[in-house]
Amino acid sequence: MEYRVGAAGSEPGPEVWTIHHRLDGAPRYERQNRARTAADASPTVAQGSETLGGGDFELWELGMEFLHWPDQRLRGRELSNGRWCQVLESRSGRPDGPAVVRSWIDENLGVLLSAEVYDARQRRLKQFSITQFREQGDRWSCSVSMVDDRRGTKTELSFDGPAPK
Repeated sequence: MEYRVGAAGSEPGPEVWTIHHRLDGAPRYERQNRARTAADASPTVAQGSETLGGGDFELWELGMEFLHWPDQRLRGRELSNGRWCQVLESRSGRPDGPAVVRSWIDENLGVLLSAEVYDARQRRLKQFSITQFREQGDRWSCSVSMVDDRRGTKTELSFDGPAPK
């Protein structure tokens, strides 16, 4: 998965964020500054706690790192955005920072529709939701939003799938 910083409809910005998903563990994150010279532009390892463009999305959230946490439990079935979902609870086992993520996963599509992040005291820290998910010809696009309850802010991102080859 690749995220390019830039305004909608504009050329990609000077930074490219790449999330490398692996079968054997948590994702690995890289940041590449394209504004530098070619010799200086090699990717650097990024931390999962880094935010994209100063917004509410942290890399570990976009990389769905919580799906690799040690404690995973199905908590039942609920409606989310009018669709039946399995509710998955992921626990980090850490006393600080995000401790629990509850995810609503569409039963038919297998797509994560929404998630809530809690600390160890069960205070909600953030709420994530897919606000749009559609097929346009041979491409898929989606829009997602993140509400940060601590800061009282909201960030929205749009993703367009790769152009058909």
